[in-house]
Amino acid sequence: MGDRSTTPPAVSLAAASLAAPPGGPIEPGQWVRNPARPEWGIGQVQSAIGNRVTVNFEHIGKILVNIASVLLDIVADDTE
Repeated sequence: MGDRSTTPPAVSLAAASLAAPPGGPIEPGQWVRNPARPEWGIGQVQSAIGNRVTVNFEHIGKILVNIASVLLDIVADDTE
């Protein structure tokens, strides 16, 4: 049988939502998580230019994320 690899559905859904997650646009200093990679832990946004967001995750380090392809969840600030 031929190779029928396609883009995973999660990527297609993320691309449809483009740059603005439900919590609003991603900005430096915000805390985020990649729901597709929970083992990365929480990360702090270092920079955000267009769809390119650099995030420093607690368990994997600094990663450049294309938010047109990867949906990041904004983590609520629980400080009171």
